[in-house]
Amino acid sequence: MIKMRNIKGQEEMVGFVLIMVIVAVVFLIFLGIFIRRGAPTEVNDARDLSQFLDSIMEYTTECAVQPEPAFATVADLARYCRAGDLCSNSNKSACEVLKSVLGGALDASEDVLNVGEDRPYNGYILNISYYQNSSSGMMREEIVSQSYGNCSKRYKGSREYIIPADLGTITSSFRVCYDKL
Repeated sequence: MIKMRNIKGQEEMVGFVLIMVIVAVVFLIFLGIFIRRGAPTEVNDARDLSQFLDSIMEYTTECAVQPEPAFATVADLARYCRAGDLCSNSNKSACEVLKSVLGGALDASEDVLNVGEDRPYNGYILNISYYQNSSSGMMREEIVSQSYGNCSKRYKGSREYIIPADLGTITSSFRVCYDKL
């Protein structure tokens, strides 16, 4: 008789532990779903911004300064813009096409970057400039700068994208601004 009570007690304990394990697994599944759904998508670090800048600079445009089909990338257009070249297939200036392509790319990616009112980031700045060392110091010439929103306080920035040009370098940088975070 005593042996039967021990076996029933053990069976009840095993059943109780099994029910607790099932409840814990269900709780963890619901917790995981809740956490994933509630997390806003935003740019996590400067590495994301650097990859974004790299993508933009390697984007192939419809401008061909050289005879077609040698279509220029955005990085090439920055170099051609500084030189004052024209696109041979459209007779538009390289600067005009560069500004248009950058504006389109930035407008299309505002949702991906999570930029705008009532969003984690309230602005961005994309700057492409030419730098050259001279006897009087560092010379800087802005090629194009596009911005959106208010970038007065804090920001996350990408590493610079460097393009060799003439006697200096063309440097591109991108940063998102967050005054609210």
